Amino acid sequence: MTERTAVVIPARYGSTRLPGKPLVSIGGTPLIIHIIENILTAGFPVWVATDDERIVQAVGNTPAKSIVIDGDFKSGTERVQATLKHIPEEFDIIVNFQVDEIGFSAASLTRLVSVLSESELGIATPICPISKKEELFDRNTVKVVRRRDGRALYFSRQAIPYMWESPDTWHQSNLFYRHLGIYAFKRNILNEIAELPESPLEKAERLEQLRWLENGYDILTVEVEPVMLPAIDTPSDVELANKLFTNASETSNSPKY
Repeated sequence: MTERTAVVIPARYGSTRLPGKPLVSIGGTPLIIHIIENILTAGFPVWVATDDERIVQAVGNTPAKSIVIDGDFKSGTERVQATLKHIPEEFDIIVNFQVDEIGFSAASLTRLVSVLSESELGIATPICPISKKEELFDRNTVKVVRRRDGRALYFSRQAIPYMWESPDTWHQSNLFYRHLGIYAFKRNILNEIAELPESPLEKAERLEQLRWLENGYDILTVEVEPVMLPAIDTPSDVELANKLFTNASETSNSPKY
């Protein structure tokens, strides 16, 4: 893998579902710091694209660099692309690492980048199997169906595919995939998709990747190991993550990123 890779974390303070999300405490440490430490373990340089000085201050004691990005961005990817204008180095692959994904491992990040670097496609994103019924029917858990070659067919907050049998047994009788909110882009593709207007499906589901599919871009899905921590979207996710950290500390085991 010879391509140069950079990771950008779009970290807005004003999250709709969880205000101040990058700074919420998980196990006594701000969420954004967990994310940064995990990415650095994979060996990639990190930039944090933010709109708030409080996040800049939190990041200041880490090797990551903060860039304050102002503007009316419709998606995290637009914010990531705008950040590149402030990064002097040239990178071949850019990873948009959502601050939600505390459970995504350094090993999975390395695999995602490696698979994209060897692919003819310009976008790759990770997925993992869904094993719990409550995950399958949770609208905050994004589901994906894909082609035999791994290219995504569709992403949805609904449980897809629909099955004729009782929903109580869906998660046991079919392989469903959860989408993890991380994207790796080849630089030229990132520049292209950042200029696309919002699309009808994107607006309906509030999923930016549908904008790319609607405009004919292929997205390669990369299966990775299941995550042990929830994506941090709501106060209940924060509560669950803290409970897992507490249990892990009591047994002298760190939670699995």
